[in-house]
Amino acid sequence: MYKFPLVSIIVSNYNGWRLNVLSPCLESLFKLNYPAYEIILVDNCSTDGSIEEVEKLCGDNAKLKIIRHQENRYSKGLNEGAKASKGKYVVYFNNDIIADPAYLKEAIDVFEDRDDVAIIQGKLLSYFDHSKIDSIGETMDLFGNPITIGWGEKDVGQYDQEQEILSASGSASIIRKSIFDEIGYFGEEYFIGYEDMDLALRARLKGYKVLYTPKAIVYHMRGVTDLSDELRLRVRWHFNKNRIMTMVKNYSIKSLFKALPVTILIYFLTFIWESIIKRKPRLGWTRITALFWNLKELGAIYKQRVVIQSGLMGKTDKEIIRLMPQKTLLNTFLNFIKF
Repeated sequence: MYKFPLVSIIVSNYNGWRLNVLSPCLESLFKLNYPAYEIILVDNCSTDGSIEEVEKLCGDNAKLKIIRHQENRYSKGLNEGAKASKGKYVVYFNNDIIADPAYLKEAIDVFEDRDDVAIIQGKLLSYFDHSKIDSIGETMDLFGNPITIGWGEKDVGQYDQEQEILSASGSASIIRKSIFDEIGYFGEEYFIGYEDMDLALRARLKGYKVLYTPKAIVYHMRGVTDLSDELRLRVRWHFNKNRIMTMVKNYSIKSLFKALPVTILIYFLTFIWESIIKRKPRLGWTRITALFWNLKELGAIYKQRVVIQSGLMGKTDKEIIRLMPQKTLLNTFLNFIKF
């Protein structure tokens, strides 16, 4: 039986008090049946008094530390939390997550028994309907199209076995903290979107595994934190630019030459679809301006690629491709439009 290592739970928050998600999230964390953990609330410049309300709710609880981040930059906030953490493992929760009391114990049991695992995701169920799967992991196809595994499915035991996944959900995941020293932190240039996929791919290229474990359960209030139309457009732009950057950094030359031209073509096709047919030109332009951003930042992205690829020591991205769904080009195009 291992001694209980300290775990740092980092909760990312932006205006979670106004949305009535932050309080139940924190209350669930204080009910965890794991004996050694700290909670770090990273507030990304909320304007709803979240910090003041949390201080009233939690008082001087020794388990809680608050970081007042001076900008609403999600990926940077994740790093600020990790750098302030003291635990052997770092848990990342969005503010719309409710944890089962046994969540930490179940996940850490797996970690302590598996030195080859860098990241773990538990079973995310819908908060509004516990019989439905929210996520058991994240993946993408070769062209960078994101896919949430299990989303919307009835939970009938089909995901009751541990399995490898390409990446863990950014809503709730656990990372071995030592991995940050080996592969670096989340890319702050991502802002939001694909930063979790990028980290998982870098860990995999180093030979580590990303694992789904079904006994560690959390509940996700998906949709409660939906943004305004203007902010949603900005987030969409980040997702579009980050998809390209993630591919360029982590794919082998062979995979990149196979996938990137197709992805760029799909960006132009969806630009036409969204701008002319759907008559949403601002949405369409998020594709084109995302491509221009990557061209402008190509030098910096290439430097990161050199660091990542030089550490492979003869390995390829074969294990990454193995965990990707094999889809037709037509399905990929239709999914891009849907996403």
